[in-house]
Amino acid sequence: MNGCRRYCYNEKKLVAKALDALYEKGHRRIGCFSCSGTTFEERTECYRAWMREKGLSFSEQTVHILPDGEDGYAFMMKRLAGGDPGCSAFFCTSNHGLGCGLLQALRDKRISVPGEMAVLGGCVLREQFRRAPVERLP
Repeated sequence: MNGCRRYCYNEKKLVAKALDALYEKGHRRIGCFSCSGTTFEERTECYRAWMREKGLSFSEQTVHILPDGEDGYAFMMKRLAGGDPGCSAFFCTSNHGLGCGLLQALRDKRISVPGEMAVLGGCVLREQFRRAPVERLP
């Protein structure tokens, strides 16, 4: 297992499969929410490569990198303060709660999930989110 300590993923395939699912649903303006760290930076680069391969545009307004030590919810509330997030879907690269912070921020900004915004990615759901499907979050 040459240097693999726990799990080894083909990050490019993992990201492509997730983004393909959004693409197949008709999404062409797909944002990325990530954090620092080798794995997450690799997934973000795979996102950028996939977007280029599909001929889709992206910018720093749609690629959101959470700085070390910052809260995902507060960070996304600031990023969404300008109104239109510039995308119809978000791909979250981390299972560290980024998705939960994003879902909370979208809810508080009254952006309907999945009606107005699709969110795809791993996250450890907090107890309050485990009880209801995303579309029924308070």
